[in-house]
Amino acid sequence: MFNFNFTNTTKAVAGINTVSDTRKWIAVTEALPEYTRHAGPYSFVIVLAAYAAGVGEAMFCNDQWFILCGIETSSVTHWMPLPEHPDKEV
Repeated sequence: MFNFNFTNTTKAVAGINTVSDTRKWIAVTEALPEYTRHAGPYSFVIVLAAYAAGVGEAMFCNDQWFILCGIETSSVTHWMPLPEHPDKEV
């Protein structure tokens, strides 16, 4: 049976608000993400991106944007870093 606990819910919402306060959308006209990974001649970073078709993970690689399926897209307008893995958070 589900046990609703107002205190835990309040803490969860406070945590969500903290995350949303620290992670903001960055316009590609203001800044581009820094590369965090390198593989042979490729430098890349995976981020959350807003583009013409919606919002999702995207890769910025060698000054080009790619959506998850590997298709190059020039319609990315904003991006933000992905959150840390839950095991890495304090």
